[in-house]
Amino acid sequence: MKVDAEIRPAEIEKVSGYITRLKNISDLVGKDETCLKQGLSGWEKEISTRRTKQLVKNLDWLNSLSGTEVKKGYQLILLQMGVPESECPIVEETETKITWHAYDFCPYLVAVNETGLDTKIICKHLTEKPVQELLNIFNPNLRFSRNYNQIRPYSEYCEEQIELINQLPNNPF
Repeated sequence: MKVDAEIRPAEIEKVSGYITRLKNISDLVGKDETCLKQGLSGWEKEISTRRTKQLVKNLDWLNSLSGTEVKKGYQLILLQMGVPESECPIVEETETKITWHAYDFCPYLVAVNETGLDTKIICKHLTEKPVQELLNIFNPNLRFSRNYNQIRPYSEYCEEQIELINQLPNNPF
């Protein structure tokens, strides 16, 4: 199922900066995953800080979330990115796990393709931890993950999921 994604001007504006930054990092440290991981760590921290500040500024987002904890986590991530649910359709949902296919316009994907780097490396070491940190603020029992066998440009979409872990049993009293 192919989903048409809106190309938002704010995301387009990021692409050239991301290309420059990825090129500079790979020129400095090389394209090896271990070296790139180290080179991306500062940028990853910037993303985490920006997302945390954005959530603090927009605490009203939390009032708009509904459903299970995993569904709320999914909604929070999309709100933070400014992506409509229609561009990230849910393909599996239970009380403790939600999986979706992301078709949204991704400036990281464009930049990675332009620089010849691999989304499997860049997305793992640049975007996973900031998403997890956002979820940790909301609910530390939520875990974000991405299926690296289903990631763009190798697939039509990026498959992502949130699981609820360490859920306490219902109190019988």
